[in-house]
Amino acid sequence: MKLLLLQPGRLGDILICLPIAKHYSDKGYQVYWPVLEPYIDTFDNIDYVNPIKMDGDIFGVMSKCYSFSDEYEKVIDLSLGFPDSKVNKHHNDLEFASNFVETKYKLAGVSLDERWRLSYNRNLEKEDALFNLIVNEDCYTLIHDEASCGRLCSIEDTNVVRVTPVGGFNIFDWYKVAINANKIYCVDSSFCNFIESIADF
Repeated sequence: MKLLLLQPGRLGDILICLPIAKHYSDKGYQVYWPVLEPYIDTFDNIDYVNPIKMDGDIFGVMSKCYSFSDEYEKVIDLSLGFPDSKVNKHHNDLEFASNFVETKYKLAGVSLDERWRLSYNRNLEKEDALFNLIVNEDCYTLIHDEASCGRLCSIEDTNVVRVTPVGGFNIFDWYKVAINANKIYCVDSSFCNFIESIADF
């Protein structure tokens, strides 16, 4: 059966919801996922989702998604926070869930334990290329001190490597940089979600 998962962005939300897609893929569903263009390269490392590139921005994207949702046998709407989302009412419903992550998993009918089972295909060649491009010292501190709303704090240390967008690389390509860092500091962001999901390194 074909399943449509509605969560067009942002990056942190996509990382949080990928285990939901994997859960349904493992159950035999073909998972289709409309994604805003800035986040489409996230799916270069994902083999259990068929991404659908969506043009435009957050305004109007949900009406586009809903317009073709009848083509799918199952639709899971996790689009909390998007204008015109049909599930926004659940975001502040304390009887439904205690936070937005729990809300997404409840809406999906998936155990919250799955949240920490992020599955993706590593690209070792790109990991090495990014590492060689930005790491100049054996001992370094990795810092991600900016989120989508801007810089949230200022952390300084010696031999700092800062997480910033690098053309041609996506968030998964930072794995080697992360596991070789002496210390990691993150604000609450997509990169923090990634680090928490691979924290057993």
